[in-house]
Amino acid sequence: MPWAAVWPGVLGVCSTVLYALSTREATLAVSAVITSLYPAFTVALAALVLRERTSLAHAAGLLLCAASVGAFAAG
Repeated sequence: MPWAAVWPGVLGVCSTVLYALSTREATLAVSAVITSLYPAFTVALAALVLRERTSLAHAAGLLLCAASVGAFAAG
């Protein structure tokens, strides 16, 4: 079995466990907003790992998402 096929499952399980812990320890509103950044992490990892090109608009959108979630989580 190739190890490259195992990592998505391991990361999926880790993300599910961490989401369950965050909903138990923090408010659901904050956990849900932070979880909404999942597509942003996918784009960032594609740019870093796969060397996919992102436009300036994509980069600006990622920064705005991160800033808004950070502001929301801070209260």
